[in-house]
Amino acid sequence: MKKIIAAVLAIALLLGCTAFAEEPAAETAKTDFGTITINGAFTLKGNVPDGYKVLHYNAQADEVTVVFGQDDLTKPVLTLRVAFDETYSDVERMNDLDDEQMAVLEATYYEVDPTVEISYAETAYGTRVLVAKQFNREFDYVDFMSVYKGYFVEFAVTAGPAAPDRNLPEDMEETCINFLSELDFVPAGEEAAQGPVLAGKTYEAVINSYDEENNTINVTLDEVAAIPAEEAEKLAEGDTIQIGSETVQVKSIAKPDDGEIEINDLYILTKNDDRYTISESDYPCYVTVGTVDAPLTDSTVFEDGVDPETYEMLDEPVKHTAAEFIATFTAHDDNDVGFASHNVNITFDAEGKVETISRYYTPWQ
Repeated sequence: MKKIIAAVLAIALLLGCTAFAEEPAAETAKTDFGTITINGAFTLKGNVPDGYKVLHYNAQADEVTVVFGQDDLTKPVLTLRVAFDETYSDVERMNDLDDEQMAVLEATYYEVDPTVEISYAETAYGTRVLVAKQFNREFDYVDFMSVYKGYFVEFAVTAGPAAPDRNLPEDMEETCINFLSELDFVPAGEEAAQGPVLAGKTYEAVINSYDEENNTINVTLDEVAAIPAEEAEKLAEGDTIQIGSETVQVKSIAKPDDGEIEINDLYILTKNDDRYTISESDYPCYVTVGTVDAPLTDSTVFEDGVDPETYEMLDEPVKHTAAEFIATFTAHDDNDVGFASHNVNITFDAEGKVETISRYYTPWQ
């Protein structure tokens, strides 16, 4: 349990409980946050909090983590983490734990932070939620935690990476309880996609491994770092910009006639529609969105723009089947060159399954 708490807070620091119903509580469309399959298969569905978007996403068979943030980096960061714990595999929900078992859970918080304040709340559907709160210190946080079908469900609130201090507004509890009240565990079939948060999107990707049993690829998904155009065009010396987990102070700024913005004689901001993408020394700055086990299908297409033997650029990309991709990927014991050099794009279909894998030539592969 201690590891779960620590991981939630660590993710939020790097970036600067629920109805637990087995059917959605309302007919409104909800976002799929991924599928967990260790203690029963459930797809997590919920509402992205108002004003927030997904910054980071990680979905594995026993754990799903989603980090929410706003374009305004002074606003709090919200982290949802659902993780299986074998010790509680037969626990239907937190309401079923007795006082002694609750004391054990409370102790895991005191081990991390002896001065934390613990209280209890309920979701709109009566599920007990432990609330661990730390205010009026150097770093504020609130962690909401409950248990459902052997899974710990946590929702942590921490200060935004550009907040003038590390304090939180006092009114976050209602927002978090509302979110958790509408988080559903929907029974999922064996063919459920892992993370329809990805549906219809394309990412830069590093392909880490292939799981033959489940026909999935473990991929790290990246996006080029960017900031909204309105924010970029107002930048001045003394301001800060966020590049992934790094907060960069603007010590010098130049705006040449070509429309680019130069920061600290190191970073180049280039306008693309309503945002500016960020590069360093002519190389894109990548921000990791998450790591997922992404399902392949018979219709997955592999477009290869690289000669698989020499790794030189082809005149025209060649289309291959999913089976041919698997053969290419598994042909080499060492994959450092083939699919792990920021030379791959992956597009997901409407169900969050892999639609297209595109490998292209890069001089650094």
